[in-house]
Amino acid sequence: MNINIKAIIYGWLTNLITSAGMGFILGIILGVIETIYFDYEVFQSTGNMMLVSSLIIGGVAAILGGYVAARVAKINEMKHSFLSSLLMLLTISVVSYFSIALFPTWFFVMSLIIIIPLALLGGYLRIKSLNKNNG
Repeated sequence: MNINIKAIIYGWLTNLITSAGMGFILGIILGVIETIYFDYEVFQSTGNMMLVSSLIIGGVAAILGGYVAARVAKINEMKHSFLSSLLMLLTISVVSYFSIALFPTWFFVMSLIIIIPLALLGGYLRIKSLNKNNG
């Protein structure tokens, strides 16, 4: 079966830490914008901007996590990227369950839809970088 648990965990942690870190920085930036321009319309647009930005950040983190899982695994790269994304999918599901009232449903649905394909893209990019270096 050749499953490298370390690769799956590293990919998941990379995804999780990247999402949290970039989300934290984005929250600070948007918080400053809200403080400077405290207006209900600006607040509403900033909230939507925050959600869309969070999806983009989550997508980038998923690609990076898939890449790291593939790199650490060294064999069956796509399988490890996939398994890492399943662990992140489980994490997103648990977070969604406890915070469903805080965010619109579309945000959670999109989060769940993008995670696996983008993590697989990360694994694919790792394989392509190997082929480029070896070929």
